[in-house]
Amino acid sequence: MYSKLESSKKEQRKAITLPPSVSETYVGLRAHLGEGIYLLENGDLGITFAVEGIYDEVLTENDLYAAFSPYAKFLGAVSKGIPPHKENASTVVQIICSQRVIEKAPALSGASAGAGAIIQHEIGSLFSSGLIRRNFYLTVRWTPEHKPLNLGRALTIFKQAVALSSENSIAAASELETQRSYFAKELKRALLESSLKAKVLEEQELIAYYNSVFHRGLAQPYKLKFEELEPAWTSIISPACQGTPHGFTYDNGNISIFTFSELPPVFALGRFRQFLDSLPLKTFDACWTISAGQKNPGAEHIFKKMFFSQGPANRKKYQDLVSFEEGCSSTNPSTKMSFKLISYDLTEDLEARVFSTAVDYLGCPIIRETQIASHLIASSLPMNCSAAEHNIIGRFKTVLLDRALCFAPLYTTDTDSAGERQWVARNGEPIKLDVFGSGGNNHLCVLGNSESGKSCLISQFLIEFVWRFETGVIRIIDRKTSYNKICDLFGGKIVSFSESELKKNPYSPFAFESWDDDDISNTVVFLQNAIVQLNPEAVITGLHTEILTESIKLAANDHEKNKQYAGVASDEVSPHVTWIDIKKKLPTAADAKGSENSLVMTALDEIRRWTVSFDKTGQFGFLFCQYEKSDSQSEGARIVVYDLDGISDP
Repeated sequence: MYSKLESSKKEQRKAITLPPSVSETYVGLRAHLGEGIYLLENGDLGITFAVEGIYDEVLTENDLYAAFSPYAKFLGAVSKGIPPHKENASTVVQIICSQRVIEKAPALSGASAGAGAIIQHEIGSLFSSGLIRRNFYLTVRWTPEHKPLNLGRALTIFKQAVALSSENSIAAASELETQRSYFAKELKRALLESSLKAKVLEEQELIAYYNSVFHRGLAQPYKLKFEELEPAWTSIISPACQGTPHGFTYDNGNISIFTFSELPPVFALGRFRQFLDSLPLKTFDACWTISAGQKNPGAEHIFKKMFFSQGPANRKKYQDLVSFEEGCSSTNPSTKMSFKLISYDLTEDLEARVFSTAVDYLGCPIIRETQIASHLIASSLPMNCSAAEHNIIGRFKTVLLDRALCFAPLYTTDTDSAGERQWVARNGEPIKLDVFGSGGNNHLCVLGNSESGKSCLISQFLIEFVWRFETGVIRIIDRKTSYNKICDLFGGKIVSFSESELKKNPYSPFAFESWDDDDISNTVVFLQNAIVQLNPEAVITGLHTEILTESIKLAANDHEKNKQYAGVASDEVSPHVTWIDIKKKLPTAADAKGSENSLVMTALDEIRRWTVSFDKTGQFGFLFCQYEKSDSQSEGARIVVYDLDGISDP
């Protein structure tokens, strides 16, 4: 058993001595050749894109697979070589998920003073609580079939475009430009065929990401410090650190890395999103790498199949190899795949929780790398993993491309605000949810238990509506008056449908400026419903309906004549038909149906009996009265809430 002092000395002996600049040792970036293509230290060419992620909260499993199809098509093409040549291992692809804490809320534009201030305040409060954002980078690194013999000299000529005397150097520069153009052309073609949304990463963005990793996931300002011809890595400012078997150690923190010890036995796309969402890490970088795409399984596979075919004990392994071989094709090639998770300032408690999260969601252990951690951290950086570096035994798995796709860490949402409202997903990530984006005819259903926050969420939608649409009007039918606050904020009005309130400010169902056939039909339906509600025993027949319809027509005609006469004589006239006007026309309407017919007279008596409460002195007469009292508060109100809490009978 070692003492603490002896243990400390042992760790010091294990420590890896690093030069002052970690980037000089671990970053192969050399120079930008144009169109986002970089020359790397061994003569490879590389490019990095920012790509959109997939937010799968509302997607079915089939929808999720469909959303992955652009990536599958693109990766199927590039894994076999971009541009293709006889070496299957000519291309390495990385997809990197970089999760960071958002330190500053995005600015809003075009907001009205009232709603914009409210939204900006709430967004600021949310983002100050430590929300996260995921950025995604897709890297393609290509090994040219014919590399320039003198890279340094070729780069000088390429950059300066100066024809020096050395024919070899000029030829090397020409070859470099040929390879660069070829790479750009083939890559562009693959992107167009896949319809993948990808944007070339700007130089300052790429350098900023390198700096962020070496500074333990913290944002670092981009500082251009190298001259035109100096290597690009000199702009990556890495703090003084010491390499250990576990990663990099700094004075105030550490960088560690995890890898999968084996593939999950069963896999679905949604599981990996759950794994990423459940990681107990606010800041991390997940890197998924594939290389050596080929439609044939390869010699190693053939030898394994021959070995496992010898006895019944290995029959299952043999069948798995046969199935693997049958699955290989030009569209679903065999690939080398690895997954690495970079973590920052890891504690023992966090490490244990990372282990349990992997087992819970993937059914597969994830291990902390203790042998070549520094190398794996470096090879997780964009363009920093070559075909040779992705060939370390025990650090990759050979799988079919469609199975490897399940590991692609592409779960996020579009977080560019573009002046629109930012929301928060259940994993704490900001998202852009635009319920008004299609310009109309949107239907939204908000479901939840009591006191779960449905009204609060809807209020947020209403605030965004008021902010974005200056002339928009909101009408709300509610049973619990949950919108008092929003009405107060924006000068809205609450109309309470209790008997006491309606008697003060009634709303008649007959208040039409003019009557047409649709108005009459709708009014008849309203009266029929009211009769049945107040007289459950009532059986309304076609004859009752005809008498009511005719009575309304007669009353509406008389009202129109009265308005015309009143206009000539400058007399006042009732603003609309009332139930009293319709009731007076019931006998005339019955006569038109045949007053001697006993069925007609019975129907007339039933209508009179059923509608007693409609009279001015009846229980609900105030609903059918003559005038509606004006309320200046409702004039120009953009939000009006009709509170049905006072209506006990549904």
